[in-house]
Amino acid sequence: MGPIDILQSYLDEAADALLSGDWATYLDGISLPWFMINPITSTVITQEADLRAEFDAFHARLKGHRVTHYLKLVDHAYFLEKDLISGYYMSHILVAGHRLIPSFRSLLDLRREGGRWRAAAMTNDLSASQWPLPPADLSAQGQAQTVAERPQR
Repeated sequence: MGPIDILQSYLDEAADALLSGDWATYLDGISLPWFMINPITSTVITQEADLRAEFDAFHARLKGHRVTHYLKLVDHAYFLEKDLISGYYMSHILVAGHRLIPSFRSLLDLRREGGRWRAAAMTNDLSASQWPLPPADLSAQGQAQTVAERPQR
């Protein structure tokens, strides 16, 4: 498999795990320490318990917003070394076919460890103050809108 196919397969599995709440699959795909970088903050997770807290919070937000599809589509990817892939992809978070937030671009580094590709670092190109979703309780109060529902400026 080439780097694009490897990255896409990884992204499909990770997005499915986040949406369904499959902690074991998600954990198996992460290399600790795990680096998450975006324009607002940078986070280094070194402990499994901290990763679990991040996973649970993100999964709860997806569920709270009634997300139906979490798609991550590879733009391009390449081998940096035989056991290291770096690639860009676009994330699309959908509720009944409508984008919940604008699609955003990310860079992911995968490292092969023990025959398994695992995410080592992720950089998001996202300037929203709530990464990447506002709290789900806003949706429950009717305050959150999908991109399609927002008034045009």
